[in-house]
Amino acid sequence: MLEALRRGDDLTRKTAKDGLSIIHATPANIKWLEGKIEGEDTIAENEIWMQLATPIHQADEPITVEEMQSILKIVGDMRRDGVSVQDIIQRMQLDMLDHMFKRNKEFTTFAIANNPRAKVMVMEPPVFRMRNALAMTAELGEYIDVIDFKWWGRGVWETQKEKAGEELIDLLHFIFIAFDDLGWDAHKIYTSYIEKNNKNWQRFKEKEGWGEK
Repeated sequence: MLEALRRGDDLTRKTAKDGLSIIHATPANIKWLEGKIEGEDTIAENEIWMQLATPIHQADEPITVEEMQSILKIVGDMRRDGVSVQDIIQRMQLDMLDHMFKRNKEFTTFAIANNPRAKVMVMEPPVFRMRNALAMTAELGEYIDVIDFKWWGRGVWETQKEKAGEELIDLLHFIFIAFDDLGWDAHKIYTSYIEKNNKNWQRFKEKEGWGEK
């Protein structure tokens, strides 16, 4: 198992409820497993899966012709009602953000409920917030390591872009947790971002000499 992860191979297996779970070949998972092997003579495979595995949500069935026709009809109706293409795309993007946010919350709830360590850790809100903030810092550190902050190092950015993206996704996971702790949903995140972005633009335009050629 460890050798497979070191090769970069993700591991999957069926769960009791006919689902799938996966152990990703991430540096954190490899480091955890190496530490367990070094510290113990034997380690149960089920313990490894319980600690490292995450559930895989099965994709829906491929979209049918009828479903595609229904989607096109909805879009057509929106266009006839005067909704611009840009607004339609914006709504679809917000739906995607909402989907990501809900999936993230679902996974976090599952992970806390099924992680043996969570049962012995202090999980009151102040402590949990601090742990989540530290997790964000750790993920940012992993991203910094991937992007070759050591300029004298390997210098292989072109081969590390996917890994860099993976670390940013991990960071996003904990950012979503922080937003959820605030009580913000995807719509609140979106509208607040737009409002702050507009303020940033306004401040930029008001600075003397900025933007002048």
